[in-house]
Amino acid sequence: MNIGTDNDNSYLLTGDKTAVIECVGKENAKLHTENLKNALGTHTLDYIILNHTSPDNIGSLDMLMELYPDTTVISSTAGIKNLTEILNKSFKYELAKDEAVLDLGKNIKLKFYILPNLPWTDTMAVYDESQKILYGGSIFSDEENYSQIYSEYARNAAERLQNLNIDKILLMYGKPIINPKKALELYMSAPKSVDFIPVIYSSMYGYTAELANAICSVFIKNGINAKCFSADTETDLHNILNICRAFAVGTDTINRNASQSIWNVLTKIDMINKRNTPCLIFGSCGWSGEGVYLTERFLKNIGLKPFGKPFLTHFKPSNDELNQLESYVQKFINERN
Repeated sequence: MNIGTDNDNSYLLTGDKTAVIECVGKENAKLHTENLKNALGTHTLDYIILNHTSPDNIGSLDMLMELYPDTTVISSTAGIKNLTEILNKSFKYELAKDEAVLDLGKNIKLKFYILPNLPWTDTMAVYDESQKILYGGSIFSDEENYSQIYSEYARNAAERLQNLNIDKILLMYGKPIINPKKALELYMSAPKSVDFIPVIYSSMYGYTAELANAICSVFIKNGINAKCFSADTETDLHNILNICRAFAVGTDTINRNASQSIWNVLTKIDMINKRNTPCLIFGSCGWSGEGVYLTERFLKNIGLKPFGKPFLTHFKPSNDELNQLESYVQKFINERN
């Protein structure tokens, strides 16, 4: 029984014991609590099962525990750790162990599947064999292709779940998935990766743009599909970075920092699926050029592979510097191959 609100789903299961799977957002907490009270009647609530524990997903948890103080919260080890830090109070809980079974009685047996990093560390799913239902939390969607974002973990989840007899997948948000086979196949699909090198840059006076065009020309001369993109004028460039096999990024330096438009792109990179992606960093500056070095440090910190030392010029690049840049890019190409 869905006792959620609008598109915010929560499911009540009633055997000899009772369990709620998922809470709702804080703005709907009161209505959720009322729905549960009406559905339970004189029964108590034995378990609250949470497939994901971010603050916006557990807004009604406090009210439910206050109303039913003896209830036991079940989540993954990472989920319980999150809840401890969010609630800042003691509460009854059990750790969901991978493939462990919770028997509610009346032929309702729930099996837990721990599926970390899809996309959060605490992620899990719950399978009800008697009803052939998978409670998928937020990991499955008919609108999002996680195989392109978290491919390793998506494929792992799909491979583990594909042998289950699932009639439908009930989600934390949105409508049920009534074609589970299609959803699982989507998760097992190979991630799209294009042998294409975008050269993304931000340029105040046009000097970093000049470097970007020179870099792109070297790639093209070597038979590589490449194109320049200005982060100052184009949007959604992170989507291009998430499908390429390598990229170049250039920034000017403003207030001893990289350009905000460059950060807008780089901070949206999928650092799980793009780990170890080769990248070339360059830029022009007026003085000390902190922008390129901050960019390099950031990309290293999220697990990508910046090439050599960033290529930096001061103001307009000279012909000698452009020749040095060509050799620099050629070396990047050779090592990449």
